[in-house]
Amino acid sequence: MRNASIKLLAFLAALALFMPPAAADYVPYFVSAPFNYFSTDMRPIEVSLGIPQYDKASGTVKSVRRNSAKELVDGPPISVVHIPRAYIMFANTYSSSRRALSGFRHEILPDRIVSDHLTLAVAYPDGSPLSVSYGAFHRNKPNLKLLGRDIDKIRKDEQARAIVLLANIYVSQNNNMRNTEVLSYKVFGGPEYVGMYEGFKHYRGSGTSQSFYDLGSDDIVAIRCYGNMEIAPPGVYCSYRFPLNSSIEVEMHFLDFRIHGGRAFARDRVRAFKKFACPIFHCDEKALRAAEVKGSV
Repeated sequence: MRNASIKLLAFLAALALFMPPAAADYVPYFVSAPFNYFSTDMRPIEVSLGIPQYDKASGTVKSVRRNSAKELVDGPPISVVHIPRAYIMFANTYSSSRRALSGFRHEILPDRIVSDHLTLAVAYPDGSPLSVSYGAFHRNKPNLKLLGRDIDKIRKDEQARAIVLLANIYVSQNNNMRNTEVLSYKVFGGPEYVGMYEGFKHYRGSGTSQSFYDLGSDDIVAIRCYGNMEIAPPGVYCSYRFPLNSSIEVEMHFLDFRIHGGRAFARDRVRAFKKFACPIFHCDEKALRAAEVKGSV
C-alpha cells in the first residue's frame, strides 16, 4: 500500500509539471514567456507611467526621471492611469523569471506597478481584451470579409490574427516625439524616396522594409512594413506609430494596410484603439478633435 501511495504521489507531481499554472490564462497566438502576462481579470491595475526603480530601503518600486544630464533622479511619474489587468500583456522590467531584477519578479502583476513601456493586447473592432476575445473568435462566427481582404481564405487557425491590435505604449519626457520619430525613420533606415502612397511619403529602406510617414498633426506618423505588397500574404503585419499626447507614444502592430484597404483600413483600427485608450491615457484634446473632424479617429 505504501509503495502504491508513493507511486500515486509521484504520478501527480509529474502531471503537475505539464499542467499550466492556474494564474495564467493562455492566449494561443502568443508564445508563452516569463515576461508575458495573460489574464481575463477586468479589475484595474494602477500604472505609474515612469522609469521604474526598486527602492531597497522601502522594498517598493518607485518612479524616477532623467535630468538634463540623463541621470536618474527622484521625480513623480508622468501620469498615473488605471488599466484593466486583462489588457496588459507586458510591463517593462516585470517578469516571473528567476532572473528578474530585485523587486520585479511576480507570477501575477501586482495591483500597482511602475513602467515606461507597456504592451496592451486589444481586439478589433470592439476594443475588448484580446485574452477574452481571441478564444471566442470562431465561436462568435465573425464576418471575416469585414476584417480584411481574403481573411476567409487563409488557414482557420490563423484567421483570428485579423482582430489582433498589439499596442506598445512608450513613455517619454521628449515633448517633440513626432518630429524625432520621422527623422529616425529617415536617418537610420537609409531609405530611398519612392513617392506618395495613400497620402503618406513612401520610402524604400534596407532589405524589404518599406516606410510611410506623414507630418500631419493628428494622424498616423509612421508605418513600417516588410515585403512586396504584390505578393505578401493577407496575414502579415506592419507597425504603426502615433502619439496619444506629448509624453505617450504608441507603436501598434496589426495587418498590412497595403493589402487590406489602405489608409482607411489603418485609420479604422487606430480609431478602434483610441476609443479604448483615450479615456485612460488622456489623448491630446486638440489633436483628437481635429482627428475626429478628419475621420481618422
